[in-house]
Amino acid sequence: MTPAALSDRIDALVAELQQELRLEVERAALAPPALEGLKAILERHRGKAETHLAVCLDDVRCVMRLGPRWMVSPTPAFHQEVQRWRQSAQI
Repeated sequence: MTPAALSDRIDALVAELQQELRLEVERAALAPPALEGLKAILERHRGKAETHLAVCLDDVRCVMRLGPRWMVSPTPAFHQEVQRWRQSAQI
């Protein structure tokens, strides 16, 4: 196994062990176009970590626990895709 393949495998195993993922998002993330993009990412990275969205609404921080359908595998590829989504949606 190459060092790069070993590193990818270790990242995947660490992601599998993570039980919960909290995504801090801006209110704009709840708008339909941005939300559809996030849903697509979550669907592509299904896994065993429960997903929580944390968002500030009118100076109150709300944390929403998403259902089993939205559980993810928070691998480095997942985090990179979320980062690209944030940049493209300006979130």
